[in-house]
Amino acid sequence: MYRYRITKYNPAFRDEPYGYEKDEWTAISDIGKSFEGVTLHFEEYMRVEDAYVTSVKWVMKHCNVISLRVSYIEKRGRLSRHEIQRPDLSEIVYTAKTRDLYKRVKKGTVLTGWRIEHMIRLMLREELYAQLVGNESHHKDEPFKVFIGYDYLMGIHTNINLQHLKEQLLNIGMYLENPSGES
Repeated sequence: MYRYRITKYNPAFRDEPYGYEKDEWTAISDIGKSFEGVTLHFEEYMRVEDAYVTSVKWVMKHCNVISLRVSYIEKRGRLSRHEIQRPDLSEIVYTAKTRDLYKRVKKGTVLTGWRIEHMIRLMLREELYAQLVGNESHHKDEPFKVFIGYDYLMGIHTNINLQHLKEQLLNIGMYLENPSGES
């Protein structure tokens, strides 16, 4: 099993396996705040969020995974749309589809199509914590798992080596790391 981190964080700035030397934004609520002299604007936040969603889609395609099943989930209780500093963005970021998925998703829910994208976005926004596993019946022992922790840390476990995706991911500002070096 390969265990990867796919994140926006450049590994050149890691001072230990999980430490990071640069001051970077870590949440949607950071929009409008300054990090190392640069203000995080909505457009940049969405560009990075889109890169995470694209990364998951590319990895799923490479691993022949077409649907994900929620194997574990924790919800905040309600969407925290109030954390966005600009109320005019709330309806753009939390669309009707996103709000509906948040209400309905539970352990065992199978995600396909647009639901995968919206689920990843809800996880990145720390609205819920979930583990998603490949749902294909020909796969055994959950050979594909994706989860997102705090601070925009995304983990992917798979039985397929993803190293050849490294350059492709880098082109959209994402870094592929195999922190343990294991296979």
